[in-house]
Amino acid sequence: MKRKFFAFILLLSAGLSLSSCLSSDDDTNIEYTHDTAITAFSLGTMNRYYQGKTSDGTKDSTYATTIAGSNYKFYIDQAAGKIYNADSLPVGTKISAALASITAKQSSPLLWALKDKDNKDSLVYYSSSDSVDFSKPKEIRVYNNDYSAYRTYTITVNVHKEGPDSFVWHSLAAHNGDLAALAGMKAVSAGNCVYVFGKSNGGTKIFKTGLNGGAFGNPLTPNIVLSEEAYKSAIAKNGKLYILNNGTVLKSDDAVNWESVTTDASLLQLIGASSNYLYAYTRAEDSEHAEDVAGIAVSKDNGASWTPDAMDDKGADFLPTENLSLVVKPVRSVKGAENLLLLGNRKVRENGEKDTVATIWTRTFDAGEATDSYQWNYVEYQAHQAGMLPYLNTLQVALNDSGYVALAAGDYKVGSATVEKCKWYVSKTGLDWSVDTTVVMPAEFAVSRPAAFVRDANNYYWVINNGYVWKGRYNRDGWRKE
Repeated sequence: MKRKFFAFILLLSAGLSLSSCLSSDDDTNIEYTHDTAITAFSLGTMNRYYQGKTSDGTKDSTYATTIAGSNYKFYIDQAAGKIYNADSLPVGTKISAALASITAKQSSPLLWALKDKDNKDSLVYYSSSDSVDFSKPKEIRVYNNDYSAYRTYTITVNVHKEGPDSFVWHSLAAHNGDLAALAGMKAVSAGNCVYVFGKSNGGTKIFKTGLNGGAFGNPLTPNIVLSEEAYKSAIAKNGKLYILNNGTVLKSDDAVNWESVTTDASLLQLIGASSNYLYAYTRAEDSEHAEDVAGIAVSKDNGASWTPDAMDDKGADFLPTENLSLVVKPVRSVKGAENLLLLGNRKVRENGEKDTVATIWTRTFDAGEATDSYQWNYVEYQAHQAGMLPYLNTLQVALNDSGYVALAAGDYKVGSATVEKCKWYVSKTGLDWSVDTTVVMPAEFAVSRPAAFVRDANNYYWVINNGYVWKGRYNRDGWRKE
């Protein structure tokens, strides 16, 4: 480093000597620019070391790979003299010996401002072929061409401290007796709040908390009496809440003040919303049972009017009626297009027969098409096909960053025994599922009690069960994406 610094002094001295030898009669004019700045910064390829399991899954092992620094954008704050990456490098990336590519305006000289072994200031010329230790913030100077002035930048390279797939549950509040007493419930995220709608003593109670809160407190006092089955119809669209109460569609901004949208006796239950429309089950008029479903209806005017939505020939008998989740996932490659996933359980038949796996329907919607030619399609599995979600007492689905997650609690067969468990399933398509063993439910989770599950606007998953409230998320869902 000292050699490079001495070279810099010699070069500067030579330049000054040369300029002093030029007389006013010389034809040579040397013109220096005083305008300079760093205009681009990127890192080269770096090593990354991370922990994993051996191929047989029995032992811990350390693995090595490489990270392309060019995939991570660095921002240059010219006013503050700061250079940094908003999207942190993956955990385990080695930045103690990294190559940097730096571009300066007017090809101005760049020198690192360092400390020598005696803690004295030292200047070292920048070279794109010299590795640099970025484990601590680094200062670099960009000089004008006659070395009469410089600007200093502080470079900070951010690296994640935890792996993207780590998941930790946080308990948000002490045991809530009112929540524990609910005989059934549904969680809805709308705007900056999470709501729990629950069945209680012949009616529906509503609880509310902010996204940064957790203590739901006492139930709200809405301006209308809600039936005990109304909680099943609670849904949200564009920050507003909707619910079906004795055939009347209601809308609210806060779950307290509800206004009537329409009354339609053919509606049985609101089942969810896409970015554009509301969806509901319609009632089968000729059936002996009032709860029988005739089909799916769609509202294109926020609940004011409803029309039948097209279904394949499998028919309404194959629609799920319990533990319903309607999850909407944007199609990233097509603007305005969405995939709808309707998942739940069919009811037990009168002869006691019930399914062994969950029931799934799918639909595509494309706002860019003048005519909606899509329909609801039943997903029919082959016998013993892998990747199916089991039929369980609690089954609720939400989005994640790359697909879907499902909270699935109930009786599982373990050999010849039956064991109560709650498992966390993941799927990229919503059709084939696998258990994510990295997510472990809190010890207080009671499989035999009702549970509510929802994902909020900050990518946190909320679980409400037996009077307790937890929320958690994958680390990657909390990382800033640019």
